[in-house]
Amino acid sequence: MRFLAAAIAVTGVVHQAAAWGTVGHQTVAYLAFKFLSSDTTQYLENILTEEIGDAATWADSVRNSRPHTSSWHFLDAQDNPPQSCRVHYPDDCTDQGSDGCIVSAINNQTALFMSLDSSDQTREEALKFVMHFLGDIHQPLHVEGSYRGGNELHVCFVHACARNNLHSVWDKDIPHKIVGLHSSPKPAQEKDAAKRWADSLHSEAMKAAGGSVNIKAECSNVANPDSCSLQWAKEANAYVCQYVMKPGIDWLQSNDLSLEYYDGAKPIVEKLIGQAGLRLAGWLEAMVAGSQSAMVDDEQRFLGQWEL
Repeated sequence: MRFLAAAIAVTGVVHQAAAWGTVGHQTVAYLAFKFLSSDTTQYLENILTEEIGDAATWADSVRNSRPHTSSWHFLDAQDNPPQSCRVHYPDDCTDQGSDGCIVSAINNQTALFMSLDSSDQTREEALKFVMHFLGDIHQPLHVEGSYRGGNELHVCFVHACARNNLHSVWDKDIPHKIVGLHSSPKPAQEKDAAKRWADSLHSEAMKAAGGSVNIKAECSNVANPDSCSLQWAKEANAYVCQYVMKPGIDWLQSNDLSLEYYDGAKPIVEKLIGQAGLRLAGWLEAMVAGSQSAMVDDEQRFLGQWEL
């Protein structure tokens, strides 16, 4: 089925969209906090001045007022999907400009959270950036440069053609359909849907793990964040060739992606959102442990000076 060429030829300035949209980001955060220890949960809630779901979407809300953070949300892999997918770091990152990319941003914000020199506001913002970016890096089109991460591929999802692009389909349309949301839901509806989705993913993870999920098994090398974030970026990027753009550009622009394409995308999105939540939990536990250890070491050094 061929849609009108006008639906494809929409012009204008295209910006990288917010990975997973509100529902996806909030689901990742709610899911992560279900896996955290009670001590870590309390520690983080004492730092946050807003509700968990709102904290997870904060990084998108400041992109206009802090334009230098825009590139932190993605990495433009210079590859050729669906023929080939790959991430070259740091080359792909430095090609984006001096502000960096999502891999370097996770590194920097993790360090700021754990630094004893950071102010309370800096630590809270670093925490919220990390909560957001670990969601971003699990969205395949946030680690893909082709067609500006799919933003310039205008496609149809149900009857929405002129306003849709492949990036937004993966950010919002597929997650919304999974949780049963229709067009233009209210913020409270999105938050409720995210909580229900997190509950469902948590139950599935617990069942699959026999009742006990070991978040320490996840990559959580907060002393060398690139080692983990680069691994996650490569995994997400691989899906661009394996499924996201596999049908080819002509097919993607000529078919309603809410039908058979959605059926194949649904389990992938559920897996990636689940992985993001679990890995965020492991990362937060490691960041808090590292922060507390650094504080103890600092106190011991201070007391040691007095003993002298």
